[in-house]
Formats: sequence, structure tokens, C-alpha cells
Amino acid sequence: MNKGIKFILVALALISINGVFTIKGQCEENIFYKSNDFQGIMPVLNENPTILDYMRYAELSNPELKAAFDRWQSALKKIAAAKTLPDPKITYAYFIKEVETRVGPQQQKFGVSQTFPWIGKLSLKEEKALYDAYYLEEKFKAERLNLFYNIHDIYYEYYYIKHSIRITKENIELISFLEGMARSSFRLGKSGHADIIRAQLELEILKNRLHSLKDLEISVKAKFNAILNRSFDAVISLPEKIYKKEVKFSEQDLVERLKVESPEIKGLNYKSSALKKDIYLAKKSFYPDITIGMEYVDTGDSSMPNTKDSGKDPFIAFVSINLPIWLYKNIAVKEEADINYRAITKQKKALENKLIADLKTSLYYLKDADRKIILYRDSLIPKAKQCLRITRDAFSTGTSDFLDLIDAQRTVLEFQLSYERSKVNYSKRLAEINKLVGWGIE
Repeated sequence: MNKGIKFILVALALISINGVFTIKGQCEENIFYKSNDFQGIMPVLNENPTILDYMRYAELSNPELKAAFDRWQSALKKIAAAKTLPDPKITYAYFIKEVETRVGPQQQKFGVSQTFPWIGKLSLKEEKALYDAYYLEEKFKAERLNLFYNIHDIYYEYYYIKHSIRITKENIELISFLEGMARSSFRLGKSGHADIIRAQLELEILKNRLHSLKDLEISVKAKFNAILNRSFDAVISLPEKIYKKEVKFSEQDLVERLKVESPEIKGLNYKSSALKKDIYLAKKSFYPDITIGMEYVDTGDSSMPNTKDSGKDPFIAFVSINLPIWLYKNIAVKEEADINYRAITKQKKALENKLIADLKTSLYYLKDADRKIILYRDSLIPKAKQCLRITRDAFSTGTSDFLDLIDAQRTVLEFQLSYERSKVNYSKRLAEINKLVGWGIE
């Protein structure tokens, strides 16, 4: 028995050495960048974090992004398995009835064998695993860009809500003042009781809007903190104002960059390459794998005295191949690979068309928001405030109706809110463009 075990250990060592030399160097140049302790860093926010601080924080704490990172890292581990030879096989046979030979009875048999896939199969499997890992790397990058966009989207929406609350409160104070003016005018007999009712109606409308905005603030705040993986009521730091970022790029340049740098498109390119390797592997299925092995037979001493080579243990070397004779199965595998490759090619074109359409739509809304910012800031709001002052003076002298005063104040409110909405929409669309073309950070 000891001789048999020694034989197996020596044979396995030889197979292992052969396997190392067979696969050594096939993937040494395909090195992914390290994760730089992506999983281990505990994010910390500054006392007054900016939106960039929130992005960095979310990058290290968001569960969905971490899950995408883990899927990518898992795919990296498959490369080593793909390029490795199949496990060797050990066989043991015990002769229930000993086979008597001239040199002695055969008692038991040990064997070890190693299968070697047909030339090129292992390298193709390695390359496919490599492209699969590249695909998941791009999926991770796309998830990261999408996370950054969501942070911008919710952050600016929260900014709009907070400023809408401030503007609405200011208007409530102003309408309350106007209601006081209407009461004074009514006591002096200069106006009717209807003016007071109109002011009170406007106050109720504004108070209801304020309640709705405060409820919405709680919801958006919770959504933002959920992305950051923080407590739902954690404080969100906001700037006093957001400013329109001046950008200079042409639509054609952005389209070209999107085609080259979009992680979604790059990911499908890698997926397409992986599926092409499936086609080559399917063609290799028509070729056999080769198995090489050795056997050792434990033989007892001959019953005949003085027999030459009595008890000599024979060694047997053998080679076997599998027979890929089921052509329908192999043809079906190849056709499946061909269809999958054609499907991913069409999917890539459809995705490219969709992303370009999304980019053009975002550019339209960016330009539209830019025009509205200029319109409200430089024209509509100044004129609406001027109209409000004139109407208020006219009402004080009794030459204007109170309803005109309410309408003028409502116009100022709506223009102020529309101006803030335009600034927020501009920032959101710019963030969306960054996501589409792969910039990520504004």
C-alpha cells in the first residue's frame, strides 16, 4: 500500500509541475487595477460638506455600488479557474479474486490521470473570463456614474424645496402685511370687505403650499440619506445659492465621446468579445480532449520458488481521448453562440441609439433652462417686482384695485420659484450629460 501511495504522490507532483508550465504566463499581462481598499475605508463627512463631499462619501458607503464592486471582484477570481487544467483523477482497484500471473498474484491497482483540453481551449476560456470581468468592471463604473447623477438629482431637488419654503414664507409675511393694509383700508371706507377675504384666501393657499413643501422635504431628505446609507433624518448641508456653471462643448463632440467612453457601451463591447470567444470554444468542441495517465499494479510474490522477477510490480502508461461524435449537440452549441453574438451586437446598437437620444434630450433641456435663467433673472423678476411696487403705491392712494395687488404679488412669487426651478433643472441636466458621456464629476 505504501508503494502505491508514493506512486500517486509522485505522479500528482509531475502533473502539477506540467500544469504550471502549461498555463504559466497566459494571463500575467492581464492585470486589473487594485481595489485600493475600496471595501475597508470608513467614509467621513466634513462639517459643511459640498456636493463633491457627498459624492465621495456615497462612493464608499452606498450598498448597491459595493454590490457591483463585489460582482466585479468575483469575476476576477474566475480567471484563474478558467485557465487551470481540470482536476487530475486517482483510481484504485482491489482484486476481489487475485489474478495469478507468472511473477505472482495481482492484488490491487493504483492509477492517476490528467485530462488536457484540446489546444486553445484553456486560453479561450481564460480570455472569455477576462472579458466577462471587464464587462462587470464597466457595469461597476456605470453604477458609479448613475450614483453620482442620483446624488446631483436629489441634492438639487432638495435645494429647490428648501428655497421654495423660504420664498413661500416671505410671501406669507407679505400677504399678511397686505391683509393688514386691506383691513385698514376697510376701516377707513376706502375698500370693501371682499379685499380682506381675497387676502385671506391667498394666505390659505400659501400656507397649504408651505405644508406640502415641508412634507416633501422630509421625503426627499430621506431619499438622499438612503443613497448615502445614513440615518434618514441626517442633516443635509446646502449652499446659500447655486450658480450656473458655464460649459463649452459641442453636441458632436459629446456624441463622439459618448460612443467611446460610455461605460454601458464599453461594457457591451466586452460582452460581445466574450460571446465571440464562446463561438470559438463551440468550434473547439468538435475536437477531443486528451487524457494521459499511469497505473501501478501491486503484485505479490510468486507461489513458484525461484521465479524470475517474482513480486515485480508493473507500471502501465496510457493515453485516452473522448469522442465528440454527437454532432447535433455540438452544432447546436455553436448555433446558440452565433445567435447570442448577433443579439448582443443588435443590443449594442440599440443602446447607442438610446443614449444618443437621451444626450440630445438633455442638451435641449440644458439650453432651455439656460434661456429661462437669463429671462427670469434679467427681465421677468425685476419687472414683476417693479410692477408690484407700482401697484402697491397705487393701492395706497386708492387708484388701484386690491385684486391687482394680489395678482402682482402672486406673479412675483411664481417667477421667483420658476427662476429657482430653472437653475436646478440646469444643474440636473448638466449632471445627466456628465453621466452619459462618462465624466461623472462636474
